[in-house]
Parts: sequence; structure tokens; C-alpha cells
Amino acid sequence: MSSDEKKKIIALTDDDLNIRSSLERTILRHFQNIEVMQFGTTTELKKFILNNPDTIDLLILDIHFGIGETGLDILPYIKQTAPTIQIILLTAMERVYGQSVTNLAGDMIFDFISKPVTETELVIKIKKALLSIDSIGDKIKNLQSQNTILSSILDHDKQASLGAGRMFEKEISDRLAKM
Repeated sequence: MSSDEKKKIIALTDDDLNIRSSLERTILRHFQNIEVMQFGTTTELKKFILNNPDTIDLLILDIHFGIGETGLDILPYIKQTAPTIQIILLTAMERVYGQSVTNLAGDMIFDFISKPVTETELVIKIKKALLSIDSIGDKIKNLQSQNTILSSILDHDKQASLGAGRMFEKEISDRLAKM
């Protein structure tokens, strides 16, 4: 791991502090170069994302927060405000029902986990999500590199065409002067 690689930030959201703390302990035990943030309400999470849209790499988002908005309610807001965040839904629903609910979320989420969360499942899903984040980062770097090359080519062509335009303008001026 290079020294310039920044820490990945995983945010945990659940209205139950014990669940958040348990998830955090498991994550920190199995992953290095990770920072964990915790949010107990959708309001806290939305406010943080609004002010820091590029901070969180992976969000483990509970579906039910007791009273108020659900994780599903705020998914469109999260993806609109911070589209690069990978999201794993966390649900206490039975696995089949939880899968059908997450199917509704479609491309807005990376995966889902049912409570009670097993350590193995949590670690595997986080590893997959982090690999996906790294893959997306590599694709973005590749696209930025290609964009730089194309911009350079276009700038060169633009300069060459300006030179040709000036030559054409001089030729016209010379012909007009001879008339």
C-alpha cells in the first residue's frame, strides 16, 4: 500500500448504538487504513453528506430508523448528492423479503446484509465493496488520463488550425492588395 493512498471511510448508520459499535469493532479488527464514522439518524447522515459529498467511500445504511425517514427514503438523496458512495443496505428483515426490498433500490446500492450480521458476511461484503471502489477509482484515473491526452491533441489541432487560418487570412489580404 502506497503512503499516498488515503484512508477509506466507512460510515455506519443505525438507530441502535450497540449495532453500530459492534459493526465498527468488527471492521477495525479486519481492515487497515479504514476510518469508521457513525450516524444514528438519517438527518445526521444527510447533513454530513450535504457538507462533505466526497468523504464517505462506503455506507452501511440501515433501512429502518424507528420513526421518520427510512434508508430507502434517503437513497435518492444520497446518490444525487454523493453519487460515488458505495452503499450496502442493512436490514432486520428476513433474507428473502430483504432481497426483494433491495431489488427495488436497484443500481443505487452495491449489496445488502440481513441482521443479525455475521462477521464473515460483513467482512466479505465490505471487501467486495472496497475492491469495487478501487476499480472505479482506477477507471476514473484512466478516463482522466485519456481526457488529458485528447485535450492535448485537440489543443495542438486548434493551434495548427489557427496557424492555417492566419496563413489563409494573409493570402487573402495579399491578393486583395494586388487587386
